[in-house]
Amino acid sequence: QENYEQGLIHLKRAVVLESNASNTNKEELATYFNNTGQLYKEIKNLPEALEYYNKSLNIRKEILPCNHPLIASSYNNIGTIIYSQRLYEEAKKKF
Repeated sequence: QENYEQGLIHLKRAVVLESNASNTNKEELATYFNNTGQLYKEIKNLPEALEYYNKSLNIRKEILPCNHPLIASSYNNIGTIIYSQRLYEEAKKKF
């Protein structure tokens, strides 16, 4: 648990630094958001996980072609969270 909390602190710091950089690397930022979502999923904070997975997806859709594997991965991550919340019909739309 403590390692996850430390991980979240470092990832959030990375997000702030990358966001404030003069030449923000959006792909890197999307990765930070995705990894933050994964950590929240691990500690069972599904609403936060979903929020960060969506942030990652939104950036990826903006900078990558629609058939890029990272976009598919983002939809999978979101669908998994929604499915685990037993929102099966909504989850189907993400897979």
